[in-house]
Amino acid sequence: MRFAGRTYLVTELSEGGLRFATAGNTLQVSEEVYGQIRFHDNSVELISGVIQRLVRGEAIVVLTQGVTLQRAMAEQRHLSKKYPGYRGDLA
Repeated sequence: MRFAGRTYLVTELSEGGLRFATAGNTLQVSEEVYGQIRFHDNSVELISGVIQRLVRGEAIVVLTQGVTLQRAMAEQRHLSKKYPGYRGDLA
């Protein structure tokens, strides 16, 4: 994800929110986020939202403009194929 001239690693994504690594940058709860996400197929979607929490080097954002459910599911399918045995916190 890219916003405010910086690139951040998105660690979780849904149509209503996302989590990203703050990479040591100073961010604030209630800060507005406007940017773009580049996906594995190089497509880009614009997002906007508000930081709700900062936890252990990650920001949790509630999106006001997010990705579609179809886009989120397409990315999930791609990751499932790329990492077939991984189930994250579900294991």
